[in-house]
Amino acid sequence: TASCPAGHRACIGCVIGSIQSGLSSARTNNTCIGDKDGKCNEHYSNVVLQHILDNVDYQRFNDYQTNQQVQQLKNDRLQRCPFCGYVEFLPEGVKASEQITFYCQNKTCMKISCLKCQQLYHLPVLCPPMEAEKGIGSLHLAVQSAIEGVLIRHCPACNLPSCKTQGCNHITCRCGINWCYVCGKQYNGSHFGLPPLNCKQFYNNAVEEKNQMRIVAQNAVQVWKAQHPDMPNLTIDLNEYLK
Repeated sequence: TASCPAGHRACIGCVIGSIQSGLSSARTNNTCIGDKDGKCNEHYSNVVLQHILDNVDYQRFNDYQTNQQVQQLKNDRLQRCPFCGYVEFLPEGVKASEQITFYCQNKTCMKISCLKCQQLYHLPVLCPPMEAEKGIGSLHLAVQSAIEGVLIRHCPACNLPSCKTQGCNHITCRCGINWCYVCGKQYNGSHFGLPPLNCKQFYNNAVEEKNQMRIVAQNAVQVWKAQHPDMPNLTIDLNEYLK
């Protein structure tokens, strides 16, 4: 027989069957089954389990138990094998986001897995999460380029970039010309407040530019999705670009 810490005895075969049933569902089901009233919440000790289980089941039990404990830690520097629950800490200085492959060191497993999709190693074939990351990177560049088109103006003579959000809209370029930050045109003499453009010489561009940024960002997303019909559900938070 096998006993729990409270002294309730149960048939070894029944205890093994109960634990194996839990393992088949990836659970550590080692709660006492010897209490006739079914009220005992004690668990069979590892010493008892090591004595009654074979090496394979005992290793599986330990793996699942460790995995449950690790999940409770919620440490982003922990990485785990998706097939057996083996875990290890990332070395200092290594970013979790940069890790793709996990080499399990559990001698009963030793599988090489993809940390993105939690499946067996498959490179150079890309898995759906990798395809999504690749798509997000491409979409990010499209939105960023569109927004920079609003924020950055270029000298009409030498194409030198310039960026400002407030103050005087008169720009004197190092190439020697004067140009208007509002309309982007070169001028000599009077320009501001005159028709047909009526450009303002002093105003805060931040509010207007933010509205323009949102419009061009939304347009950039629509164009990108039209060019990538295989990723219709890919989204990014435009507010992150408009802070």
